[in-house]
Amino acid sequence: MNEPKWLHKDMVLALHALSVANFGGTAGIRDDGLLESALDRPKNLFAYGDNPSIFKLAAAYCTGIVKNRPIGRQQARGRSCHSRVPAPQRLSL
Repeated sequence: MNEPKWLHKDMVLALHALSVANFGGTAGIRDDGLLESALDRPKNLFAYGDNPSIFKLAAAYCTGIVKNRPIGRQQARGRSCHSRVPAPQRLSL
């Protein structure tokens, strides 16, 4: 596989700003180093992994951002999820 086009920090911050404008939330970056680390995960996987698919590289981006939480406040994440998502309903079969 040819080397993919990687996401840049400016692109991620622009997408985050757009998301905050449309859906609300905390603007800004919490930790620059954590964001850089999250963006480097798929590059590392591509360089040292066993021919990872584009889907595994995308999952590496998601995993890095979710685990590192480089954007916004930590506490707001849990509150906003619980306040906006209804509890799942059990289905009777």
